[in-house]
Amino acid sequence: MSKIPCNIINDLLPLYIDEVCSEESCNAVSEHLKECKQCKSEYENLSKRTPSFNINESNLLLKIAKRWKKTKLLAFITGLAAIIFILTTCLSVYLYATQEIPVASEDITISNLCELSDGKIFFTLKASDSVYVEDVNWSEGLNSVCISFKTNRTQLFTADNYNNQNVSNWVFNVKYNGIRRIYYFYEGENSKPIWDSDMTLKSASEYPQVWSKINKADGNASFADKLPYNLFDNKIKYIGAPSSVIKLLESTGVYTKLGALTIQLHTVKEPFGITLNFKNIVDKDDRKEFDGLMTSYAYVLLALIDNCGEVSWTYPDNVNEEDAEEKGLVTLYDAEVFLGKDVKTYGE
Repeated sequence: MSKIPCNIINDLLPLYIDEVCSEESCNAVSEHLKECKQCKSEYENLSKRTPSFNINESNLLLKIAKRWKKTKLLAFITGLAAIIFILTTCLSVYLYATQEIPVASEDITISNLCELSDGKIFFTLKASDSVYVEDVNWSEGLNSVCISFKTNRTQLFTADNYNNQNVSNWVFNVKYNGIRRIYYFYEGENSKPIWDSDMTLKSASEYPQVWSKINKADGNASFADKLPYNLFDNKIKYIGAPSSVIKLLESTGVYTKLGALTIQLHTVKEPFGITLNFKNIVDKDDRKEFDGLMTSYAYVLLALIDNCGEVSWTYPDNVNEEDAEEKGLVTLYDAEVFLGKDVKTYGE
């Protein structure tokens, strides 16, 4: 093999030291170093400096790696925070946009107000064409019914959406149940009256008569029609099980009409009876109406509980009154005087 010049060996020494040159080049450098003292001295000098260079390079790489890890972690945390912020913002906007609010009374029109042939009240409520109505609610109080339409805050859906409920027909049975007023409720004084007991209604035309017979209307009419069947299904033979009495009370609708209550059963001695303890305060102006309705419910209970001899009720007069005194009592004799015959015959 011809001798390789020293300058070429010097160029190969860094690769030789790092062991990254080819096998042939590595062998050639090794053979040359055995014979050439000058190149060997250069090799030893380079070998001494190389570790220091490698350590510094390693430290630099470690610093870069640590900084890269920190950068990646910071980027991940920043990205996660941004995603959470965007999702939270979107959810907040959606919840705000879809929040239910009542439709203003000035956007409601009343039409077709009339009396059906069976004495029930029929009318139509319609929201303005620009309003999307997503829900319709009504509730019955002591002597009134309030109705409200609900929309979303930003009218997220268009009025011509197929789910729009902006037109609805209503049928209410107002006989013998104490309802004296029906109104559209919107922020107290801005409510709109629909019907009251002092109004004289025109007889229904063909449309309300036919529509009410073939369609299911909003209102209490369907409940009133089913009421006799519900009552007789829950008739009680003996007072004793509170759960049976509560079920009968629920079927009468007394909770809806007169409010929350607890019951006491009197079964120690005759006459056996029930006391209804109402929890809500009854205003002085409403007590006559309340007692009149409760008297009607008492007749029903006496008729549908075979061994019940009297029904009484209490309610607090004011907030500080802990033990309400008895406010009303109906006995079998009272019922017979009012009805003209034994009340039990109505439960047969």
